[in-house]
Amino acid sequence: MLDTAEKPINLVGGIDFQSIYDSQSPTGDILSLSGRTLHYIKSKNKITVYDTEYPQFKLSTWYDPKECILEFNVHTRSNEPSILTRFPEGVHPDMRAGDFIRHTYDRTIDEGLTIKGIASDWSSESDNYKVFKSNYKNFGPVGAAQKTWGAQQYAKLGFTQLRKEEVKVLDLDTPDGVVRAIFRKP
Repeated sequence: MLDTAEKPINLVGGIDFQSIYDSQSPTGDILSLSGRTLHYIKSKNKITVYDTEYPQFKLSTWYDPKECILEFNVHTRSNEPSILTRFPEGVHPDMRAGDFIRHTYDRTIDEGLTIKGIASDWSSESDNYKVFKSNYKNFGPVGAAQKTWGAQQYAKLGFTQLRKEEVKVLDLDTPDGVVRAIFRKP
């Protein structure tokens, strides 16, 4: 468990991101608030944190300085039987994707970087992908993407515009399907 008496911490969900930012090491392990060991990998424009026991749980973001796009790939839920045994709700106890998105956005702005868009990739096992797929036939790619949880999070930051050419759909009806959407400010 984190000892909050040692130093002030910047918790996002149950993760002390300030200790990751302050670390001189590009990789390392930290303890989450619930006592789980999380591994991080960071570079100038990217950070990924995942659970060492269940690496499918991860929070990842990177900034593309050429396009001024902030990208997210978050997996905080799972329906795998082995996970449901450990986490009955299928939700990681420390990884809060919405908090991570807001925190990363604020930190990127605080660093003086321009964000022209927020991109997200949804793989076939993600909730966003499932919502997208279930709405695709009735609403098309833009309307389906706007119904996702990710779209709701990005809208809170003012990124509500989607262009049809920026919603890419690959193999929607296969287990390897992926959707990529870029949300922009109007």
